[in-house]
Amino acid sequence: MNTIGKVTLLIGLAFGAQVCNTVQEDKKEENAQRKRGNFKAFEVAYNAHEFEAKEAYNLTHPTGSKIQIPAQAFVDEAGKPVTGKVKLNYREFHHASEIITSGITMQYDSAGKKHPFETAGMFDIRAEQAGKPIFLAKDKAIQVDLASHKEGAFNIYYLQEAKQVAKTIAYSPLPFISQAVAQDVIPGEDRWKLMQTSNLPTENKERKTKLAEINKGIPVQPTEPILYDEKAPIFELEVDTKGFPALQALEDILWQYAGDLKNDAQNPDKNEWVFSHQWGSIRLEADTDTEYRLVLQSATKRFESQVRPTFKGLPYDKAKKLFAGRKKEYEQEVEKRKAEIDKLRAEKNYYDRIAKFQRSFEIQNLGIYNCDRIYNGGDPSDVIEVALNLNVPTDPTLAKATKASVYLIADNIAVLYTAQNNKIPAFRLNIKRNNKLLVLFEGTEKVAIYTSEECKRLAQVRKKEVVDIDLTLAKEPIKSTEALATLLAKL
Repeated sequence: MNTIGKVTLLIGLAFGAQVCNTVQEDKKEENAQRKRGNFKAFEVAYNAHEFEAKEAYNLTHPTGSKIQIPAQAFVDEAGKPVTGKVKLNYREFHHASEIITSGITMQYDSAGKKHPFETAGMFDIRAEQAGKPIFLAKDKAIQVDLASHKEGAFNIYYLQEAKQVAKTIAYSPLPFISQAVAQDVIPGEDRWKLMQTSNLPTENKERKTKLAEINKGIPVQPTEPILYDEKAPIFELEVDTKGFPALQALEDILWQYAGDLKNDAQNPDKNEWVFSHQWGSIRLEADTDTEYRLVLQSATKRFESQVRPTFKGLPYDKAKKLFAGRKKEYEQEVEKRKAEIDKLRAEKNYYDRIAKFQRSFEIQNLGIYNCDRIYNGGDPSDVIEVALNLNVPTDPTLAKATKASVYLIADNIAVLYTAQNNKIPAFRLNIKRNNKLLVLFEGTEKVAIYTSEECKRLAQVRKKEVVDIDLTLAKEPIKSTEALATLLAKL
């Protein structure tokens, strides 16, 4: 965790050995400075990997990321090739709790204006030998296939990390070490540097193949038929059983709306135009064992809704009888192959956690990289921009805070806004997403929240309106990344 601090002082070492003692004396101070953000007592842990420097090394992270290190990739602070065992420290940030815990800035400075980021995956990679940092040699590059849970084009950024230097040491690049040394050490604040634009993901084929193999070996559990609900809206889908005899089993199914009746965007009773429009295609995409996403598409319109298959009357009785027989067959098969199936399910659980996509690129510096794009909220018709005034009624002292980090958690996106004097002049919110706020006040350990239910009120305000919101302080202190994830899930 003290890599960046050492790099700063080691620049001086290239020009004079007397700096070496200074490095050791300042080690504790540098460790404290290295940790960012409010949560200084804990962080996202590194995964450590040891290997011989003379040999190439490939690592696979639990998320499915693959990192390929070439042979003889590292040099020490004097530019001398490293021999013997080296230690590579690697970690990733995908979820909101990990990003917030890290304290790594999620804002991009462009022409003096800061823009919030939306990440598709971030990682931190360091190397050391005998406790001292080592560096990527100038003629070496590391191949990265980074796990990503998001589709679409994102840019690749490298974090230029700032360090306050107690003693006067020149910020001079070293000719024999990668340009990382010059980039890592900058005065002021951490800043993102654009390295590559429009990086597109590819599907993790290894994961897809493995899941297909596992699923073949696990018996499919039959789904109990659902009784028709007289109160729920229904989609009447005409099935061409003459042209497609195999679809006869679908004739008795009644596709009922499975979403929130108050959701005007998906409720068919609130969208009668759907039934008179000429649709070019109709798709049913499985979300769970009992629910599907209905997608209606034409050249000019698109409509999506959540539905579930139901039965009533005699078709329901027939479906129940068929289900009972298949359930008995399933239970007998599971009992016979219990040990084998338990093993397959454990494997499936592991591969389900691996990201569906990968983003591939090369890096020539050690440090922190981010697949990002500037957050705009999505479809402009769904986005409002307002000015926020933050209040904490139970703790008036926080109203005097000069700076706060305000994280907008929109579905699985964590977007960082900075509040000065508890004000955010331009806050963008997609009203179609599940939004919640987590606020960290600079210089304190206090955490304030604004729940998803409270965020729904913002959808009613006009664009550019100034809105006062009352935050609630979290009841318990946050003591781990897992505890933060639990808190976010409850909001």
